Amino acid sequence: MATEGLNDTSTAYFKQWTGINTLLTATGSAGAIASLPALADGITAWTPIYAGAVGFNNKANQSTEGITDDKNGAKITAATSGSEQAGKGISYCVTKGNLALVKAQMKQYTLAKLKKMNDDQLAPSVKIINDTLSPFVLSDALVSAKYFTAPSLLAMMTDRTAYNGKLGNYATAYGIIAGAKKDLVVIQKPLVDAQIEFWKGFFPALRKLGFNDFVNAYEAIIKKYEVIGRRNQGFDGEMRDSVTDELIGLGGLAAITNYPPVKKAKVSKTNSMSVYGRMKLKIGIWKIKYTCPGYLPQYGIIKVTTRNITYVVVKMVLIPPPPTPTI
Repeated sequence: MATEGLNDTSTAYFKQWTGINTLLTATGSAGAIASLPALADGITAWTPIYAGAVGFNNKANQSTEGITDDKNGAKITAATSGSEQAGKGISYCVTKGNLALVKAQMKQYTLAKLKKMNDDQLAPSVKIINDTLSPFVLSDALVSAKYFTAPSLLAMMTDRTAYNGKLGNYATAYGIIAGAKKDLVVIQKPLVDAQIEFWKGFFPALRKLGFNDFVNAYEAIIKKYEVIGRRNQGFDGEMRDSVTDELIGLGGLAAITNYPPVKKAKVSKTNSMSVYGRMKLKIGIWKIKYTCPGYLPQYGIIKVTTRNITYVVVKMVLIPPPPTPTI
């Protein structure tokens, strides 16, 4: 299963950058422009910047197909192992006749239900199966040996551990892809924008020198670029734990507190990778309140400028536990 790759906005940006690169390297135009020393320096400066954008684009559009298949295969193995032990646990409860609660609990862990669990739910569920059934192996070894043994439970936990290892590989690969998507906008776009402004400064002089076709072609690209930028300028960000620096995941909110009350509220939520959905905003200074269950609220200010996305890394502080009462 391939990842989504770049979103529509970043793809549109990259398409225009490729158009500029094509124009600068085209036979005739580039040769003529490069005859002017200042602009030859501009082409030299442009080349590594565009190459950097290509690198981020390639990473962002990488597929996790093999890693995903490996993870999903390990998930089925772990789920199958857990459901087998849960089934044996139900059989044991029927024989003993007085373990209704355990029987009801084990019925929750059928193969179908384990397979449908989210990735972050499966491993803890398998551990619950192990922790529930292990006492019977220890305290009732003679009867429980007919149903589950310490080695069989250990094998189930090994499957669970192997699955966790696959999750780590998947998270790493997905993190590289997500990081490239972010860096394309946060790191590379400002560099490209500076190059665009450099060339725009020479347009009047280039027209006087007779390079109208070059300028017209460049301006046509920039016109599209400006439209993309105006439509998508605003806020992006991610939420992390202030102590561990780990991504928090779902549950984070970012709300504009000084948005005009007559307008629809501006609120963005974090996804499973703890990244906010892009919030489109007009040019200006905006106040934001960041919240997440279990953490203290944070307040910040962002400045939105023309055609740019302001990227924020929010460090959340855990709500401290209540003080221990004195006797």
